[in-house]
This record gives sequence, structure tokens and C-alpha cells, in this order.
Amino acid sequence: MYVSFALIVLIGMALRPRRTVFRVAGAALCSSVLFFIVTNFGEWLGPLYPHTLAGLRADFVAAIPFFRNTMLSDLVYSFAFFGIYDSAGRVARRRAARLGETAHRTT
Repeated sequence: MYVSFALIVLIGMALRPRRTVFRVAGAALCSSVLFFIVTNFGEWLGPLYPHTLAGLRADFVAAIPFFRNTMLSDLVYSFAFFGIYDSAGRVARRRAARLGETAHRTT
């Protein structure tokens, strides 16, 4: 599971230079799929499923209902967090510009 978190961090770092709606959505979906694959493969390695191709398939099939919710929540929270971050940046830039204008008027 920690491997998937580390890889998701790398996806986020790759997204950093140029954030767009499509890149955020793509990163959220890639992260969901990556987490699904890594964690379910790890679950298959445990004692719950037989270590056969049929056991691997059963493990992944059993996890599909949970994947839908994971994917939807990743999309919602990604857009919420990036939206708040971008909005806060815009507000900060506007305030900085106003402070700069005020400083020029007083001198």
C-alpha cells in the first residue's frame, strides 16, 4: 500500500508545473487505478485468496464495487483541493496588487 502512495506522490509532482482541469482529472484517475491495482495485488498475496490466476481474478472482481467509490471520491476531492488552492492564490495575488497600489499612492 505504501508503494502506491509513493507512486501517487510522484504523479502529483509531475502534475505540479502545469495544472489544468484535464491534468487533475487524469492524475486522479491514474492514482485511483494505481491504488486499486497495487492494494488488491497485495491482498491477493495474503492468505485470503489462493495464489492462482483464479484467486487473483476473484480478488480483483471482489474489489470492483469499492473501486467506483474510490474513483469518485478521488475526483471530487482533487477538484475541491486544487480549486481551493487556485482560488486562494488568486485572492493572494489580488491583495498583493492592491497593497502595491496603496504603497505607490502614499509615496
